Amino acid sequence: MAAFFPSASPSAHTSKGKTMNAETLMELAGRVEAAIGPDRELDAEIALAVGIVTEREGDLFFGHRDYSVMVLERGYYDIEGSAPELPHLTASIDAALMLRPQGWSYAEGSGGLTKTFGAWGRVWKPSNRQYRPFEATAATPALALTAAALKARAQEGK
Repeated sequence: MAAFFPSASPSAHTSKGKTMNAETLMELAGRVEAAIGPDRELDAEIALAVGIVTEREGDLFFGHRDYSVMVLERGYYDIEGSAPELPHLTASIDAALMLRPQGWSYAEGSGGLTKTFGAWGRVWKPSNRQYRPFEATAATPALALTAAALKARAQEGK
């Protein structure tokens, strides 16, 4: 899959060789919470930050001067040699759950106070006796879970 960014505006993706860091993950969590719906460009930036895909330098996009190409490569391919589609992290609860640290519990929902706050998502370490969840509110449960999982990764360094 390739993501295309206008060359006139700075891209928000991480540079090749950089590992995810807490600041990047928290910035992405904030953008996810502010999103009004699913966003494939945000999906790509999250996937790049957490290592689902890696960046490869590209050439100009088929001679178009206004665009450069950033190729996002998967670390694995299916039996036919094709890379699976980039997960819909901001649209799917199942995809958002891939982001939480392994073994962590989660809850999500909407209703109640969500007329004011939207949907909510929460992830926590089951062994945490103080029960200090990472929480987020967003327009949809998938967005809220994605943001909460990014906050947990930022704090836990995972």
